[in-house]
Amino acid sequence: MRSVLIISEEYPPKEIGKTASIVKFFSDELLKRGFLVSVLTHDEFNVGTSVENSIRVTRVSSPVRTFYSIFALETYLTTQYIREGVNIILGEKADLIISFEWMGFLSAYMLSSKFSIPWVAVIQTSEKERSKDSFDLLSISIASIEKGLLKKASMILTNSLKTYETLINEYSIDSRKIVVVNLEAEYCVPFLLSMIIK
Repeated sequence: MRSVLIISEEYPPKEIGKTASIVKFFSDELLKRGFLVSVLTHDEFNVGTSVENSIRVTRVSSPVRTFYSIFALETYLTTQYIREGVNIILGEKADLIISFEWMGFLSAYMLSSKFSIPWVAVIQTSEKERSKDSFDLLSISIASIEKGLLKKASMILTNSLKTYETLINEYSIDSRKIVVVNLEAEYCVPFLLSMIIK
């Protein structure tokens, strides 16, 4: 059986924005197509692994609960995602890794590189769009992370033409690996599966 590993900061019931519903949609659609689906997500209160509607969900927390920076939190979570991701991949392999937004990109890249698994990055908006050319060090750092890691993704999915243009013009990413789709439409799933076939 083929398997997919999904990494996202949000997964129901943790819903801060639209990401959680998109991750749930991807998970359900891949499950319908016969894939074993594992989701790695962040949750400070509901930690552990469970099977929810035939999807294995591993929720990790950070060992440190007080943060002076989002980077401190993400550093801790990245190590947790990588540790759990290695266990999943060694246990059942993975044919594809999907990660959502900049906070999941580093762990996805590290796992993809270590195990030679294709990686699809999903980004709804870029930091360049969110910060509007801010000179704030945090915004500059996040944009740099996005730019550097997205260049290493096998494919990038976005639901925004503006984000597509930003990735090409501001981040210098090859347009051939960016796909603009409705992230909650069934037709976007074949784009994901095409990475497995390759």
